[in-house]
Amino acid sequence: MWGLRLAMIGAGLALVAFFFLDRGPEEGATTNGGEPEGFNVPEVEAPREGTREAASAGPEDETLKLTIPKMGRVENATIPSTAGDDEAALKDHAAIHLEGTGFPWQEEANVYLA
Repeated sequence: MWGLRLAMIGAGLALVAFFFLDRGPEEGATTNGGEPEGFNVPEVEAPREGTREAASAGPEDETLKLTIPKMGRVENATIPSTAGDDEAALKDHAAIHLEGTGFPWQEEANVYLA
């Protein structure tokens, strides 16, 4: 009986110590509290000249289309390329392609849809 009591007291003290000694998020961790809208938008550098693949590597029209069969509501939706804070585009489309990120037909591209 005393062992259980001591274990419970020890666990309680450990929780209190953890609460007061917690250093917060580690350096480099993403948090959403600092932005006025409650979320943060990644900053992406504009592509540099000469880094884009040859025009023949992808389609001339870079408009993306998205279908999610399991949802049943998203079929052949147009995905425009725009800035991450373009609220009008976010409201009018199922998703947006973040300007400055890659496209699915580019080798090893990071494609960011929001």
